[in-house]
Amino acid sequence: MRAHFPLGSLVIIVGSSLLAGCSLTPRQTDHGIPEPAGYPANAKNLSNNQSTANPKSINPALQQTQPQQLSQTILQLLQQKNMPSLASFVHPQQGIRFSPYVHVSVQDLRFLPSQLAQLSTDQTIYHWGTFDGSGEPIQLTFNGYWQKFIFSHDYTSSRTQQIVNQPTQRGNSLNTIKPFYPGSMMVEYHRPATTGQPLDWSSLILVFQPYQGRWYLVGIVHDQWTI
Repeated sequence: MRAHFPLGSLVIIVGSSLLAGCSLTPRQTDHGIPEPAGYPANAKNLSNNQSTANPKSINPALQQTQPQQLSQTILQLLQQKNMPSLASFVHPQQGIRFSPYVHVSVQDLRFLPSQLAQLSTDQTIYHWGTFDGSGEPIQLTFNGYWQKFIFSHDYTSSRTQQIVNQPTQRGNSLNTIKPFYPGSMMVEYHRPATTGQPLDWSSLILVFQPYQGRWYLVGIVHDQWTI
């Protein structure tokens, strides 16, 4: 005998099933660490090669000047860990990706502008990638990451060299910034090696892409000697 259900009961059953499939708990990353609230569900599957950025939408005269000018302000904000103010420079759709090495990957964590404001006080331990050489996971709070992979040195000092849009292969880690961010411009703050210590150089690299007539920050990349 075929069972018959009242229409109202069927609606309740279907609705309950749909709600059961929509968990409100934080989504876990591949490493079991909760992603920040609002983190795009498909962010790790997106490459910036799919960017809507169109280099031709920017006045050619600004391509060599505007990112360089913006980077001076951004450098100061990073030194101060002023994340709320930094958010206004970040791409409104792509957000910003933090890469511990110049081999940029879709696995590198990316945050939206709305998530940056509380990042400097966030005590969550995130998985930022793996340490070069040891292969151990980089599991740090944002402040820990900032100290080791953003402002590992004072890039506002007189020793720092500013290099505009000239990707350089220094260590053994393959530099993929330009292919990963098509149509981008990069401003590198390079701290040369000290006398007698040829491997202690480091760089902070800011990556910009154009969107709707403006340059936006899309990546912060750290560079140092790698094995």
